[in-house]
Amino acid sequence: MKNIEERKLNKKKVVICALIFLFILLLILQDMIYSLINRYKDVTVLYDNEIVKLVDPPFIKDDIIYFSFDDIRDLFDKNILYDELDKELISTCEKNIVYMKLDDRQAEINDEKVTINGFLKEKNGKIYLPFSDLASVYNVEVYYSKISNRIIIDSLLKSKTEGNIKKRCELYEKKGLFNGYRLEKLIISDKVVILSNEEKYSKVRSSLGNIGYIKTKNIDNVKKIRDDVASTNIDVVYYSNYSNISGVYVDIKTDNNKFNIVSPIGFYIDSNPSLIDRTSFNTATYNSYSDWTSKNGLNIIPKITSEVENSNILLNYEQRKNISKELVDKLVKYGYKGVNVDFTKINDVNNFYRFIIELSPRLKKSNLFLIVTYSKMIDTSKIENYVDSIIEK
Repeated sequence: MKNIEERKLNKKKVVICALIFLFILLLILQDMIYSLINRYKDVTVLYDNEIVKLVDPPFIKDDIIYFSFDDIRDLFDKNILYDELDKELISTCEKNIVYMKLDDRQAEINDEKVTINGFLKEKNGKIYLPFSDLASVYNVEVYYSKISNRIIIDSLLKSKTEGNIKKRCELYEKKGLFNGYRLEKLIISDKVVILSNEEKYSKVRSSLGNIGYIKTKNIDNVKKIRDDVASTNIDVVYYSNYSNISGVYVDIKTDNNKFNIVSPIGFYIDSNPSLIDRTSFNTATYNSYSDWTSKNGLNIIPKITSEVENSNILLNYEQRKNISKELVDKLVKYGYKGVNVDFTKINDVNNFYRFIIELSPRLKKSNLFLIVTYSKMIDTSKIENYVDSIIEK
């Protein structure tokens, strides 16, 4: 009797093992079928849960995702710059800046030299960037699904909520009774990104990048990964009449709800180009002025200026970087909250724009404001997304 029971138990174990093996085999076969189906499909890109049409087809080599210069410009950095002569690229996004040279694995990200996995490449007459290496520069996370042949990109500045599938279910195109076609099967422990909760149904995104609906009861372990990053706007009031540190001023009334500034000359760029410090930070005159501004609700935002035609200074990335880094270091050292760029002679406006565009992320990284004094030479639309305020003289 005991032997019969043991044989029955062994048979059950064999059946269970066979079923588990069959289940695993089916999963492998399913992946293989998906791969075969998608092998000849063009790669698709899902950016913040929307399919985007690219100018040039991206490609994947050695597990590195490559996007073309034109697509990076359209999606992330409209002022990205590639110098054909020096074979170098400069790109910025919010608090980040990257410098790369063609076919060089050494790059500078936020002024730190790093070794990247991919290269800045030229292919079919087009410049391609190793997007996988630069995800942090563009404030995104990126994932490639071989099964669906889809690149999935999420902005790190937007909210994200995830959950796990607790019951085997199917992802459908629509919710309700007439739910359209089935997108894919989801199994226990599959991770999904929850896009919206509509009571009985939830709109989710699978790991393959498919977006559809499942019943809300099939989701478990819901977790908020991050919240939206709110943009900050400042309302600047410039008190030009009080921007001379040697002046003798009576107390004034300022609006506490606004960013009230005075802007004495603090820094000067000479023809070398070098940054000349004119802050007079340790003088009694400056200390008296600083005490008065603090008492009257005014912030000292020093002015950086130059009387040299800007076509003769800051002509290349290295010069702009050196001036910018030294300026930021000085601002942090002296405890200023930002800087006001006021160039006297702007004869090369594109050179001026590059200085502002590349200075901006370095200041933002240190939580410093960038203010520009208006000049008739400036097209403000070229820099408005990089500065906190543009003020009149």
